[in-house]
Amino acid sequence: FAESPATFERAPVMAVVANDRAAAGRVRRGLDSRLGARLEALTPDQILGGSESTGRRDLVVLADEGEDSLWLLSELRSHPGLKRAAILVENAADDGPRGTRALDLGANALLRRDAGPRERAAIIRRALAQKLELDRLVHQLDANLRMAARDHLTGLYNRRYAMQHLADLAGRTRADGRGYGVIIADVDHFKRVNDRLGHAAGDAILAEVAARLQSNLRGHDMVARIGGEEFLIALPDTTPAQA
Repeated sequence: FAESPATFERAPVMAVVANDRAAAGRVRRGLDSRLGARLEALTPDQILGGSESTGRRDLVVLADEGEDSLWLLSELRSHPGLKRAAILVENAADDGPRGTRALDLGANALLRRDAGPRERAAIIRRALAQKLELDRLVHQLDANLRMAARDHLTGLYNRRYAMQHLADLAGRTRADGRGYGVIIADVDHFKRVNDRLGHAAGDAILAEVAARLQSNLRGHDMVARIGGEEFLIALPDTTPAQA
């Protein structure tokens, strides 16, 4: 009944992107203290030049005027480290068509050019909170999918996943006229291990067996734990002699 442990909350990574340093400074003015995090000033080349890991940002504000920032918006949405970032586009209050186009291209929100620091901070905080909540939901979904398909002890696929994988493999090979192999393996005298050394030792042995099986297979082979000490290995494009 204990509550879930608190997660480590990292500081958000945010940037203002503009060719003009004055434009970046205008957006940043008075925001660092209100946001509790620093807005880094970058040029378009700098933010697009980062890799998926080094270029990752939680939130990006595009401060350039004209169509250049909208072109950059499209580029950011296809960048591996920025495609899930919250992207805000600074826009003049009387330029409705440009604001509409920015939203159509994937901007999360518009930042009015004449807005004061308090309003800008409120818009940025809201967009950042929505982005971080989406990240949390995606992470939870990934974790749930892994739990549904994996055996918690060995990390191998579980029986449910293995049976579906085997059915898919059989269907593909029938259609393509290619062969495949299936191996069922178990650990001999495993009950004797549990009886003599205890279940903790048995779990350690199963984990080691799983690791050795996995390390001796090809990248496209599949190994699953389908019972207590039973394993299933599926070998695509394999003849009986190769199996």
